[in-house]
Amino acid sequence: MPTLQERVKADLIAAMKAKDKDKVVVLRLIMNDIKMHALEKRVDATLSDDILLCLLVKMLKQRKDSISQFEKACRLDLVAKEQAQIDIIATYMPKQLGETEITKLVAEVIAENKFNSVKDLGKIMAVIKKSHQSSVDLSLVSSIAKQELLSQSN
Repeated sequence: MPTLQERVKADLIAAMKAKDKDKVVVLRLIMNDIKMHALEKRVDATLSDDILLCLLVKMLKQRKDSISQFEKACRLDLVAKEQAQIDIIATYMPKQLGETEITKLVAEVIAENKFNSVKDLGKIMAVIKKSHQSSVDLSLVSSIAKQELLSQSN
């Protein structure tokens, strides 16, 4: 089974052969992030899947932030471009948990750790981020956890 980084490299070569410019741009951005991470950490340029998934999560977050900024500026052409990049990056991510699954996960974490105050929100986020960072939308987790904690305190 090829690593995630090997998949990205193979897909980059295939996209170049197919002359798929949009996909080539995004895959080159991913490869560049891999090289930059390796240089910053002074490690080998071959990254584990977990580290690469963290880089991809960061890339997705950046693009989502860009989309919200472009929507505020009514730049729908740039929104479409960023969304296309998100779609390509998302193909390398594990299946994302839905809202009901996240709600169940948050409830389990709260019950297991006996969290009962909104002050514990950071602790909940840390637990979930450690085990599910690449498979959940952390902003959604935060809002669900806050709702759960507020409903418990009432």
